[in-house]
Amino acid sequence: QDQIDAHLEKIQSCIHKNQMFLNTVTLPYDELFPEERRMNRDGPIAPAPAKITAFHSEMEKVKSTLRQISREWSEEGKQERDQSFAPILTELEKLFPRKNDRKRYKVLTPGCGLGRLSWEIANMGFVSQGNEFSFFMLVTSNAILNLSKTVNQ
Repeated sequence: QDQIDAHLEKIQSCIHKNQMFLNTVTLPYDELFPEERRMNRDGPIAPAPAKITAFHSEMEKVKSTLRQISREWSEEGKQERDQSFAPILTELEKLFPRKNDRKRYKVLTPGCGLGRLSWEIANMGFVSQGNEFSFFMLVTSNAILNLSKTVNQ
């Protein structure tokens, strides 16, 4: 029974952390949600309605975005990032070897997802801008790049 209780407590803690992250992602866009779905940092402002309709396509986009967070921003995604991003970053280093000159060059990353490649390019000294079509990716990348205060927040 103690193992079950400990496991359930761990699950509850994970649920709470996930909700806090989702609150961070959605709070800047609170006005886009109906009042009964609005949140504050600690949870819903009002009790949740008995039924909220979430379309399958929306849920798939949320799941895809959460997988992309792992790929782009977690330690677990490092190998995949290295395979995808390293050729681009290496080529930029070869083309522009003088770090002090890089700030004169602008690099656009189309389809930038959650912005990790754009962030890496900016850290190399370039002026970097990402371009993304997905609303889900845009709001999530805003939370990661502009609202996070610590690693693994």
